[in-house]
Amino acid sequence: MSNLQIDADEIMIETLAAFDANELQADYYNELHSTVGNITKDDYIALYYNYLVPTNIKIDHELFEHEIKRYDRCFEQWGKTLSTLPRKACALVNYDGLIKENDQINRSLYEWNIDNPNRPTADSDFRKPTEILDLPSLEPLNILDPYWCRSNILRWDEGAKFLPHIDCMHNHTHSLRLWGTTTNNIRLRFHNGFNQMIEHDDVEPGRIYLIDTATIHDARCIEGRGYQFFLSVLPRAYDLLKEIIQPQENVA
Repeated sequence: MSNLQIDADEIMIETLAAFDANELQADYYNELHSTVGNITKDDYIALYYNYLVPTNIKIDHELFEHEIKRYDRCFEQWGKTLSTLPRKACALVNYDGLIKENDQINRSLYEWNIDNPNRPTADSDFRKPTEILDLPSLEPLNILDPYWCRSNILRWDEGAKFLPHIDCMHNHTHSLRLWGTTTNNIRLRFHNGFNQMIEHDDVEPGRIYLIDTATIHDARCIEGRGYQFFLSVLPRAYDLLKEIIQPQENVA
């Protein structure tokens, strides 16, 4: 746990500036309530009962690290901000199912919507799996096949990081986030509301977790190289996710 001065109100204002900055954006995200569904705050909190909620999905991370090497050339720099950091990404689920350069999803959608205020987009706009999802090591993810939306594989080297941010708000939850990593060198921290960032250093490599991205969080790679499974599913996956998470009373 570490003390960190976090201006939660400022982060909320910045997020609204990306997703609710004009009438076109507001109409677009309100329409998602009917086109893809929305999770209520109570249902969200019931599902994401902790910052990280373990599921029964487990990836053979050593096999994955071997298989993904054939796609080394497909990884590209994550977005335009902090472009000197060793953060690369490749599409797992995107708009057309093709692995390509300058893929819109290999960047923060916050960044995209700031740069393109009249072309708003959301996770649910991207629903076509790429061939990477067919890797044998990723077969355990098949249970999510009917529900996929924007998802990536992130490849970070030492020094890579995400600054404190949120990815959704309780009144704008049009996708549900899952996450995993191949190494404990990837560290996540979550803001506890009292100017403290709580670090999770007990993550099981290869385990897929629900990740509470409505809470301010950050991430960093402390050494070496690590991959992250950066996953999103549609709101209608809610009942399935309830079935595959470990019940709260079983989590230490």
